[in-house]
Amino acid sequence: MPSSLLTNLRHCSKGAHGRQGAFVRRGILGFVSSSVRLERTIVETPEAVLAALLYTPVETPRRGVVVLSHGYTGCKESMDVPANYLCSRGWACATFDFRGHKLGGSSGVMNDAADAVADMRAVVEYAKRACRTDQVVLIGHSLGGAAALACAVEEPSVAAVAVLGTSGTVASGFDTPAGEALMAQRGDYVEGAPAAVVLQGSAELCGRAAGRLHVPTLFVAARGDIIVRPDAVRALADRFRPHSRFVIVDGSHMELPVRARGFLTSWLEELPI
Repeated sequence: MPSSLLTNLRHCSKGAHGRQGAFVRRGILGFVSSSVRLERTIVETPEAVLAALLYTPVETPRRGVVVLSHGYTGCKESMDVPANYLCSRGWACATFDFRGHKLGGSSGVMNDAADAVADMRAVVEYAKRACRTDQVVLIGHSLGGAAALACAVEEPSVAAVAVLGTSGTVASGFDTPAGEALMAQRGDYVEGAPAAVVLQGSAELCGRAAGRLHVPTLFVAARGDIIVRPDAVRALADRFRPHSRFVIVDGSHMELPVRARGFLTSWLEELPI
């Protein structure tokens, strides 16, 4: 093992900390200080214990907190890249696993898309307390986007919403050969109601939120998404006018959280919060 790498590993194993309490490591170019603190936590609800992560900037954070939620069959890890990216630019962020999703660490079962909304409300309340703020921005991917729209209608502290790869016809995307193949591979990834029930409920959440949400709302589609096609995302965005904005990025449905991070950052910086 090269001596420089061995020195680096020994230094890291000592748990060195900088003046601000952030973990630091010795790299080839010297000391590098982390800009993000990451804390594991749980959020308890009557129906489930939700596994969550809180990302906080080492420097003084901007006002407000961003809550990010994953898609159906996924977990909070899929939202790590945008959460870390936003946090490194000053935004406190929280991610969590929806109940019943086996890739995640939460308990419980998901019997309806409304369960996702209840989980999000609980995490929003936790994030506001943890970050001592009364302003929240919601970012959701696919099912998480539908839950974000529904939660924002009910929660007055939500200042803005961004939805990625979400439409009012999401269930139809799984009637395609690609969608059927995906469900064949991942159909047992969620404990609770059949996928068709949850996905239909997701579409209904979008429909009920349309016309009732009056905060800035960003809709992001992936050019190569064959599950939730860009025209379906645009159609949903049109239902939220005049408060909505629609953008397209490269990539597929599963790549959206990563591909959209630049747009999300620019959009957040334009918000009056």
